[in-house]
Amino acid sequence: MKQKMTAGATVWLGLVAGLVAACGGSTGPVTSEAKVGEYIVGTKRFAGPYQRVAGASREADEELGPADTTIELKAAIAGWDPPEFTVKKGDVVEIKLIGTDNGQLPALTGIEKRFTGHGFHVYAYDIWANGLRAGVERTVKFRASEAGTFPFECVVFCSPDHYKMVGTMTVTE
Repeated sequence: MKQKMTAGATVWLGLVAGLVAACGGSTGPVTSEAKVGEYIVGTKRFAGPYQRVAGASREADEELGPADTTIELKAAIAGWDPPEFTVKKGDVVEIKLIGTDNGQLPALTGIEKRFTGHGFHVYAYDIWANGLRAGVERTVKFRASEAGTFPFECVVFCSPDHYKMVGTMTVTE
């Protein structure tokens, strides 16, 4: 009995074959000069084991009150708009996350809509949101408790340009 391959399976097989071909010439493991705790540029990750840098910044039982600063952040395949923003330490920050597209995953794979779109993650503050699709808004609220520069990223594989979905939140004294 001969079976036909579906279009979705053909796409996945093509992606896997492309990855195998691209990685085939590797001469060894990828290494980084980053010290533990340093952000590794281009990888969306920190060197070393998981560590929460800022501690708890948004306890569920704490009423944060009105926001001191509101940031509107749009998620799109092309990246975040704006890609960086600055807030003051101690301020209650509200980030309005706005989805502007559904990503390309549904068209490429036929995967269910609920697994598509974009996500948002500020590693150091342990802030996480997903389900950002066209017309969908999510709001996260937290106290900017630690000063520094903190990368944020998309946490849903949204397109071949997913790696572009990084930005920076700066918290000043």
